[in-house]
Amino acid sequence: QVLTSQTYLAGHTLSLADLALFAAIGFPTQVDDLQRVLSALPEHATAARRWISMMAAHPALQEATQLCLGISNFQEGIFDDTRPAMEPTVPGMNPLEGGIAGRVVTRFPPEPSGYLHIGHAKAALLNEYYARRYRGRLILRFDDTNPSKEKEEYQE
Repeated sequence: QVLTSQTYLAGHTLSLADLALFAAIGFPTQVDDLQRVLSALPEHATAARRWISMMAAHPALQEATQLCLGISNFQEGIFDDTRPAMEPTVPGMNPLEGGIAGRVVTRFPPEPSGYLHIGHAKAALLNEYYARRYRGRLILRFDDTNPSKEKEEYQE
């Protein structure tokens, strides 16, 4: 009955009470687990359904699930069944620890005070690979952090 007028069990933010109850029902953050738990509830338990769905969508809980899956050498968690599953990693590449589809942002900041070299190309390709795989963003950023070293020939 607490959940009919509140979002969380105790107060207005996530608390240990919420985490303890969510853990007691199996920590269902992944789609299959969430569907299993929700299907076990009676139809009239709308407040409980809303609370469980809200907890399953909480970014901190999804990240915790992903970290646990990574530690136990399982595949990445599936938190949204409306999106296609991520492709398996390319041989030799590892999943991003804690990486959640749609939330990964990579950055490539080449140094403007020297020639681009093979290391820059490798970094750019790795960042682009992970941004695509996790349906995130790649930020290409040119910093002018050391103007005294900057030469016209490097910019051309």
